[in-house]
Amino acid sequence: MKNIYNQLVNSSKTNQPQRGSLHRILKNFYKSPTSDKIYLSRRRTKGYHPMLNEKEVESVFKHHGFFILHPEHYSYQDQLLLLNNASVLAGAEGSGLHNSVFMTQGQKVIQIGTPREPSGDILNQRLCNSLAEVISYHIPCQGNITRGNKAIYDLNFIHTSLGEIL
Repeated sequence: MKNIYNQLVNSSKTNQPQRGSLHRILKNFYKSPTSDKIYLSRRRTKGYHPMLNEKEVESVFKHHGFFILHPEHYSYQDQLLLLNNASVLAGAEGSGLHNSVFMTQGQKVIQIGTPREPSGDILNQRLCNSLAEVISYHIPCQGNITRGNKAIYDLNFIHTSLGEIL
């Protein structure tokens, strides 16, 4: 990681780094092919879990060819590799999807709305998507809101929405 950091710092000292510098550096360090569609799961993490039926939601994404990423099981380097090679990154709205900044230009980010932010219009996510120049899609939160800001998501709606996006 130190070598990656040094390359990024050195490239920023000489004028402005070119768009894609990070991606070129990452590709030089990590060459392994991976699944190109990633669903970023929160099911095993601590913190806010908006989906009470996330295991079933993961099954819908698996049906559409997604790799289910539980980031707490991967090193930071492996996560960067997966994200940099991803053609699609999907998950519930929140900071996990801000990792879109590590994606290659022109790829897709699918943000699933939550009861906490049903509009899906989150400034931080828009900034990350803009920096990475990725294409953003939003699947609204549809299902039964049960307690607080949590929901049982409508699996058929997610399945249909994915079919339209992909």
